[in-house]
Parts: sequence; C-alpha cells; structure tokens
Amino acid sequence: MKKLKLVKVNPGSYQKDQVVCERLKTFNNGKVDLTNDKIIIKTSDNNKFSSSLRKTEEDFMSETYLGSFEDGSSFRLIKPGGVAKQILSAQGQVDSITFGGMTGDGYAVHFELTELSDPDSDDINEDRNTQFTSAEDSKAETLVQTADSLHEFNPQMAKEHIKRFMNLLSENESEFLKFDHVQNIIYGFVLAIRLGVINEDSANQELSDLKFRFYSTDHIRIENGVPTQGSIRGDNKGANRGIEIIPNFELKEGYLVTIYNQDGNHPVWGNNIQMAPKQMKIIHKTENHIVLRGFGTDVFGNTFSDYGMTLELINGKITQCTLHMYDRDIDIEYKN
Repeated sequence: MKKLKLVKVNPGSYQKDQVVCERLKTFNNGKVDLTNDKIIIKTSDNNKFSSSLRKTEEDFMSETYLGSFEDGSSFRLIKPGGVAKQILSAQGQVDSITFGGMTGDGYAVHFELTELSDPDSDDINEDRNTQFTSAEDSKAETLVQTADSLHEFNPQMAKEHIKRFMNLLSENESEFLKFDHVQNIIYGFVLAIRLGVINEDSANQELSDLKFRFYSTDHIRIENGVPTQGSIRGDNKGANRGIEIIPNFELKEGYLVTIYNQDGNHPVWGNNIQMAPKQMKIIHKTENHIVLRGFGTDVFGNTFSDYGMTLELINGKITQCTLHMYDRDIDIEYKN
C-alpha cells in the first residue's frame, strides 16, 4: 500500500471536467492499494473510492487502464511501463499514476506513489501543459527523448528506439509535423550517428529529404467567411496545387510552408511556386487538427504572421490543408 501525493493538475479543455478534477484532488494524501485489475483509495477524511481496472494499451513508455467513477463515467489510469519504469528506477524516482480523461485534450491529474510514513503534502502545480501520451503526440519525438535518457546507461536499447524513430519518419511523412520541438528531429539523427545506426552523410541526406507533400486537385476560396462564386460552382476542380511543408532546420524552429502550381508548363515540384515559403510554427494541435501560424519577417521586413495553415487529419492522415491569409480575411481550402 502507498500514499498518493498530488503533484500536478491539468484541468483540460472541457468545463465539465472541472468537477472531476476537484474530486480527484481529494485523493491527495490518501492511501492507495493498486493492482492490475483494481484500485482502492481511502482518502485522508476516511472516504473510500474503488474501481475495477482493465488494461487497454501498453507500449514502451506506459500502461493504460480503463476504470469508472461511481456515476459510470470512464477514466483512464496511466502508469509508467517498460523503459519509463527503468528510467524512473535508475534515477531513483518514485512510481506514479495519472488519472486522465478519455480524449487527448481532457484533464490529467498526476500523483506520485510515496511511502505511508512520508509527511502529507499540499504542494501541487496546476499546469495546463501537463501531457501524457495521446493521439496528437509525436511517437517519433517521444522515441528520441527516451533514447536520450537511455543512451548512457543502456546504449543498445537507445539504439533500438532511434531505429524506430527513423522508421516512423520514413513510414509516415506527416509524423514530424507533430513534433513540439523541431530541433529534436536533428538531435534524433545526432544520436543515430553517435550510436552507430547511420553515418553522417546518410543522416544529412535523410534530413534534406524530410518533407510533407499534399496534392490538391480542387480548392474553395472563402472571402470574409463566404465562398466565392467560382468556388460554389466548382470551377476550381482540376486546379492542381501542391502544398509542401519542411522543418525549418536553419532557424531550428517551426516549419517552412510553400505552395506550388502543378499546372502549366512546369508541373514539377520546385519549378512553379504559387506561394513563396512562409515560416510557421504549431500553435495548436489535437487528434484531428494541426494549426500553424506565421512568425517573424522576411528579408524585406514583411511579417509572416499574416499567414497560417490548418491541417485536417483522419486516422492520422492529412485530408485537407487550409491556407489562411489573415490580413485579407481569405481562406483557401485545398482538397485532395
């Protein structure tokens, strides 16, 4: 049996979850009996909570269980697993659990599991940036971060994680768009070189080839919130455009977004630029949307913040790209 120490609360994006978070806060300093199929908590004011648990997911970082509150509503219980558990043990850190909502942008309430003899604590951090593995997180970036933690005391396991990182980037060209920090892409390849997974020339070549490309054969132009007449009639069907997004390695922040006209005399990527590269970075992401916004200025002092791009995803695949020109109140929806 352990004691629960509440260390971090993320109320999430939903008003209804605030009541759940307040309930979970009462578990602080309570006694917990946790097995793979049940959790029982006796709170410091002698109330009792119990739920059966069913494992729903397990990977190299965590184990996820499904439980339910007294009203029948479900929650996720996330425990460190696999490599994460090894890292915690190697660093002398205590075990932990996280109660989470059923969606990636829901609540997350994190507890450490301390000894019963440890003093009670009310020192918590309410942080909207608390995250655990969810559909919008980049598995490739998580692999890099894990390999970084492992490479000194378990280089063989770190090597396996870097191989998986590189495979993910090659198998899904949109995976790198989920990275919170673009420099972690570079660092992943630095680790790959250090660990002998790849040589420097091959790493440089793979980094230069890293790009996302979306082909569109139709688009809708929306001005001041209203589709233009041509868009309504479908006059843009067959207007072939290409949206290319690459990591901005030179700046080590964000991405470069370019649009090409695939029609005319030069229907080849790189030969017929419709929109010159705009530097953007991710300002919001969910399981089904990635929103980028321009930042900084070009060599002439023009601001990139007048531009943005929203990527629509279904089952991890991008199905639509929408260009935003904020200064003109124009959106162009590119469809495949």
